[in-house]
Amino acid sequence: PVAEEMYWGVEDKVALEAPETRDGYNYLTVELPLAEPAQMPADAPYRFRRPSVLRVGSFADWAELSDIMAPHYREAAVLAADSEVAQQARIIMAATDDPLERTAKAVRLVQEEVSYLLDGLDGGNYLPQSADETWEVRYGDCKAKTVLLLALLREMGIEAEAALVSTRQGDAVPELLPLPAAFDHVIVHAVIDGKDYWLDGTMNGTRMSTLADVPTFHHALPIREGGSDLAAIVPRAPELPQMTMAMSVDHTAGIDFPSLFNMKISVVGPAGTRMRALVDEENPAVLRQLATRFSSNEYEMVISDLSIDYDEEAALATIQIEGITQPSFEWRNGRLRSKTDGYDQNIDFNPDRARRAWRDIPVATNGPSRMRVEMTMLLPDEGEGFTLDGPQSIDAGYGNLTSVQTNSLENGAMSTLVDVVSLPGEIAPEDVSETKRAARRFANTNVELVPPQNVTWAWELDKDDRARRARPILAAYDAAIEFSDVDDFLPLEWRAFFNLNIYDYDEALSDLDEVIEESPSVWAFQNRSDAHYALGNDQLAIADLEAAYDLEPTTGNALILAELLAHNDRRGEAQDLLDALVVSENEQISFNNTLATIIGLEGDVDTGFSLIEDNIQDQPQNSTALNEDCWFRGRFNHALETALERCTQAVERATNAASALDSRALVHFRFGDYAAAVA
Repeated sequence: PVAEEMYWGVEDKVALEAPETRDGYNYLTVELPLAEPAQMPADAPYRFRRPSVLRVGSFADWAELSDIMAPHYREAAVLAADSEVAQQARIIMAATDDPLERTAKAVRLVQEEVSYLLDGLDGGNYLPQSADETWEVRYGDCKAKTVLLLALLREMGIEAEAALVSTRQGDAVPELLPLPAAFDHVIVHAVIDGKDYWLDGTMNGTRMSTLADVPTFHHALPIREGGSDLAAIVPRAPELPQMTMAMSVDHTAGIDFPSLFNMKISVVGPAGTRMRALVDEENPAVLRQLATRFSSNEYEMVISDLSIDYDEEAALATIQIEGITQPSFEWRNGRLRSKTDGYDQNIDFNPDRARRAWRDIPVATNGPSRMRVEMTMLLPDEGEGFTLDGPQSIDAGYGNLTSVQTNSLENGAMSTLVDVVSLPGEIAPEDVSETKRAARRFANTNVELVPPQNVTWAWELDKDDRARRARPILAAYDAAIEFSDVDDFLPLEWRAFFNLNIYDYDEALSDLDEVIEESPSVWAFQNRSDAHYALGNDQLAIADLEAAYDLEPTTGNALILAELLAHNDRRGEAQDLLDALVVSENEQISFNNTLATIIGLEGDVDTGFSLIEDNIQDQPQNSTALNEDCWFRGRFNHALETALERCTQAVERATNAASALDSRALVHFRFGDYAAAVA
């Protein structure tokens, strides 16, 4: 009606025409369909991505909305003379004089003794039920729980008020029309010793240690007599890590042996309470299913035991995991190295602001969160000769993320402690480029554990010493196989692969036979082929490669099979296999190499070598082509007069020079220069 003061708008999203007045009413007209909204980056704050909503209401500002809500929350929090809620407050007060402890106990009472149930009928979507009623029926929604918590805190003389928040569009609220519908949740704002606390009765697991944690709602509307404007919810780092991962890795068997590990993951607060049901269920099958989430080639670990414990008083869930992980060391920059942080920080700050329309849009950051990683690695030979490459302490970060890391190397072990804090907020458009650079600097600030040059490899050990070192690892694999689900063959595959690497081919065959019987795969057939080949069973090795090729008829699998066929005087079959292939440009070098080997084995080394030279002509700087040229010369004792020059080019061009060094060693061997070959 024209006589009523009404407010409307869609903020800056859609242009509205002025209302038209007819018969005592104002009419708003929106032309449909709306224009398609401009595309926005997914990492933009919500206010840039929110949908177009036509809002109409009678509130002039946020203060009016706050004031009109206040009497309903005040009255609902008033306690009767014989109130059981007041009795609960007296019990808490008798237990402690500390207002923080009293608050924590009140929050826990509301969270754990009252079930959540939404009341959205008969005005219940805005109007709360009384604190006494909530305690009597022992259920209620966010409004009911907030009122109950308010009543408890006020009974104990703690300053507190209800506060409306939006769980989804918090940073956009200041731009919206003042309406109750701008919010979908209500919590308690308390002030204790001058510090703000934002308390949510619908959560679980709040304790003294997490009482000060701040939710990511950005803004709140305090519900006060006389009204209030919006209040910013200022983020701060959690006082305790929400997750702590402590991992001990036993790498004493050797740098190229798998390592045994024990990992403890501690989760506090609401995330921890979600694991309480797993503890209560006491179902071994559920634990095994959880273990399969950690057991994977991606995480490079298999699990031999997993247990979960929940501390009700601390709201702390603890997962204990034992298992086997792959060797921690890999070749980088010509040396064996291992990262020290013990986890993947997944640094990927690369927001797209290249489009002209996006250049003034900030980047939203996540949080607040805090994680701690503690890692200890027991080293071979009591750590003799191991060094740390990089700063032993790092205090760095980018944007709203900070990371503090300390490393030490002593008493035969490397120890690392990493504390990472991430806060919600925004990176201003003009700071995005510098933050990208800071993220790259942070990602490249690594501390690496470097073994000595003269490490002992598994192949250098005698059989008895190798078996002694392998014994506890094999026992752990046995336990992992026993612990795993009946259809989880990853631990069996890993044990088979380990047996291959310690040259126990008979045991590897036994495991691979079982894997192939239950879950055949290209990987299993190829590795069983390797075991057969090592034992001199060439025809069985060929049969497994044929099975692998049948499962996955790729050019790569065909070339492996063709070469083994050729080495076993089945060169006609090998040639037929190659003739049937459709070879891509990227596969041409490998194809020519295999074809050249087959032709060479037939006795026509010159023709085979011409194919190798064709590769060099086409791609003279290609490390694979150079290496294959070197290998062919050594393999067939051919064109050795210029071989070393070509071999050295292969070594120099290679990203990982192992194969090229191996080829050059063979050429040195052909010349009778055994010292150079060994080197």
